[in-house]
Amino acid sequence: MNKIKGEYATEEQRNENLMTWVGFWRKNVHRFVIDYLQINLKWFQILIIYLIDKYPTFMWIASRGASKSFMLALYSVVRCILYPGTKVKIASKTIPQASVIIDEKVMELYRMSPAVRSAIGSENNIKNNNNKGSSVEFLNGSTISVVTASDSARGNRA
Repeated sequence: MNKIKGEYATEEQRNENLMTWVGFWRKNVHRFVIDYLQINLKWFQILIIYLIDKYPTFMWIASRGASKSFMLALYSVVRCILYPGTKVKIASKTIPQASVIIDEKVMELYRMSPAVRSAIGSENNIKNNNNKGSSVEFLNGSTISVVTASDSARGNRA
């Protein structure tokens, strides 16, 4: 219940407040992760997720254990929540290799954050099919799916 100066906010005021927050979070995705998704990040993860969002091409070379897969899954989920209708494709040499991002990391985020659970809905919206690839369908129409990085995958659009 939103209260504005002793009165309850109208639906129009709530929508306006929501759009103000969405605009803020789209400019500050790290704040969205920390404040809305309630996921604690290390300082370098805050920087990485901010840079991924700000630059159309981003490359991060990191050693093992630097949370590369987690950050990819996290940014994909954030993008799908903040921009309804987004289509994210995760490409890898083999489908099982790319499916690990969804099967492990997105599921970890699903269990970690009530807001992610709310955005995805039922756990049945996270599909695991090692032959055709895994996928996640969000309630707002966004999807994350897995494709192979080969000539036969050129028809996939995102």
